[in-house]
Amino acid sequence: MLFNLRQRRTRRYPSRAAFYEQRISLQLVRKCRRVRGARKYESVGYKWKASETRNDHRRCSIHRRAVFRWLRQISAWVGEVLPVDRRKTSTEFRLSKLQPAIRIFVTANTIVAGVAFRGDNCWDLLRCIECEPRKVQGGWIDSLNLPSYRRLYPDLERLWRNEVFDSFETWFRGTLLTADTLIIYGMREGPTWARLAASSASVEPHEIERLPVRIGYPDRVDSHDHL
Repeated sequence: MLFNLRQRRTRRYPSRAAFYEQRISLQLVRKCRRVRGARKYESVGYKWKASETRNDHRRCSIHRRAVFRWLRQISAWVGEVLPVDRRKTSTEFRLSKLQPAIRIFVTANTIVAGVAFRGDNCWDLLRCIECEPRKVQGGWIDSLNLPSYRRLYPDLERLWRNEVFDSFETWFRGTLLTADTLIIYGMREGPTWARLAASSASVEPHEIERLPVRIGYPDRVDSHDHL
């Protein structure tokens, strides 16, 4: 039901036509809506439910805090965490002592190191580690692994720690922090990619630019900041 405001000018005194008053009349208008039949809920197959979204939100928050806690332990090498985009089920950030084009993305089941170049566009993924938990008898497994490599975990956090976080930490320490240069490649109206390499790496076709991986070095390294 809506009220339609209509302005009307009427003469107040017949002998004094110069005086008018503005009256607002309220006209009740019925807004007709098409009657919809009963919805058949059983025929709609939604993959995601509200409870699953809440679980992803909770697990993303737990994993984000775990990653931030680890990065604070090596802050002398990587600097401070600078958020770029934070949502309920995902977090994107960069590190103050590393190349700003290198972004890290954390969700409930994934940790990604990517490259944002030319207007924060996703240029390439340097490393993507993810898991797909599946409930089985006695615990949880990562269904992305081959059957012969699957391990049984008592809970989701141990699965994420072993399958995702530990693998990303190994790559971060052994590959990202030991590289000197981030090389950007691309083709006009074609694919784009990037890779980590030494500064002495030879020039290759379709190379666009070379960026230093580190933009700051620690003045002092504490005992807990070892790599």
